[in-house]
Amino acid sequence: MTDYQKQVLQWAIKEHFFAPSDTKLAKEMNITGKMLFSRFINNATRPETEDKLWEQIAHTYNMSDIEITYLLEIWQLSDLMAKQLNVDAFLPLVQRKRIPLSADVNTRLRALYKEDPLIYGYALALFYTKVRGYNPNDKKEKSFVEIIQQVDALLQPIYPDQLAAHKVALDSIQTAQDLKLYGWCNLMLQLGRIICYYTHPLYLDNRIEIDFKPMPWESRSYWIDAHANETETTIWVLEQIEESGIYEVLQIHAKQGEPLKKGDCTYQRWGFFREYDSIRCGEPNGKKMLHSAFYDYGLDTENMRLEIELRKDLSSKSPISLPSQMVDIHSHSVWCQWLQEQDEDEIYNIFYRKAIYAIGFEDTDQEVVDVIMSRNSCVLMVKQEGKGLVQYTIELDKYPSVKQISVWDNVDIFRGIADGRLYAYWSDSGLCVEIER
Repeated sequence: MTDYQKQVLQWAIKEHFFAPSDTKLAKEMNITGKMLFSRFINNATRPETEDKLWEQIAHTYNMSDIEITYLLEIWQLSDLMAKQLNVDAFLPLVQRKRIPLSADVNTRLRALYKEDPLIYGYALALFYTKVRGYNPNDKKEKSFVEIIQQVDALLQPIYPDQLAAHKVALDSIQTAQDLKLYGWCNLMLQLGRIICYYTHPLYLDNRIEIDFKPMPWESRSYWIDAHANETETTIWVLEQIEESGIYEVLQIHAKQGEPLKKGDCTYQRWGFFREYDSIRCGEPNGKKMLHSAFYDYGLDTENMRLEIELRKDLSSKSPISLPSQMVDIHSHSVWCQWLQEQDEDEIYNIFYRKAIYAIGFEDTDQEVVDVIMSRNSCVLMVKQEGKGLVQYTIELDKYPSVKQISVWDNVDIFRGIADGRLYAYWSDSGLCVEIER
């Protein structure tokens, strides 16, 4: 830890940036006693203790060294912005338009954006919270949820193609409600990332790579309760998304002697955190997360056994229920034989339809056969059964985020369940655009 980093951490702890009180901070860090913080602030701790405290803070709040190092800078910068601007400046700041700021603040903002758009998003999150007069350290207020709702409502009309960012915002709102989140640090992290994901859609992929780790098994694997009986059980089919630590999951209620049925299947998403031995399991349904749960896990790679334990403090009121021990289905299992008796294409089709439905879509008979990009538009050449080629033109001035996709990226044509309209959907980036002939 450098002298400046120590100064930043002393300020953040003294001003209750991470948590509203030393007692709350100690609880979140899972340490006994809060005297460590006062000793650290008064320079009464050894260098090795200070380095360990830094690491514990980074681990607890899932922040990088760079993010923590910038905390004092962006706090002071947001103070200056709040003194010079009102809330109407928020959107121009997000879009990086010219606004009446002092030369010094403008220079510092440009440097911050150049350093990292996410840290720039953190600064805007702090500015918006301050200029609206909220205090997220006061847990009696509903400020945490209200601020995210307000910012999402401001950004969604400007970036209508950013379905992934909107879903992150909705998930953050639900998480804040379920866990009763509060505090400056939690709000900055949640809101700053939402701002960054709206303005930099490819940043979400970077974050997935940072936050989640691929697991040491095949890209498609099959799991059951370690104590499953041989007549009826639950099977979890895990399908890795690209090469990430995020998995699409089809949960199947299986019975010996009976074929696979669509009604016995549930779609979920699991994410294995890189810095923590934990899994987040969610059951998405359109704009809602029906169930969500965090599990701590231990993995026995030799026997492909997962030991898992529910984290009630991080999970929703109705969490996804998983057994305490799960094992990969081996070739001698009766459930391996059951899977072999099923139509593999039918499993894939159910999985595919459930995954699409989970994000609010249903499949169509339209297939994108070519994508043509110009400086002003993106043209999708689509083959439709019985109608030949259909052409959809997306104007880039209306959907600027489409400029960031490649003609080689996978794109599908889906129909919205809620409104019946057609959408082009890029699954890799989460871009979604309503299309017209």
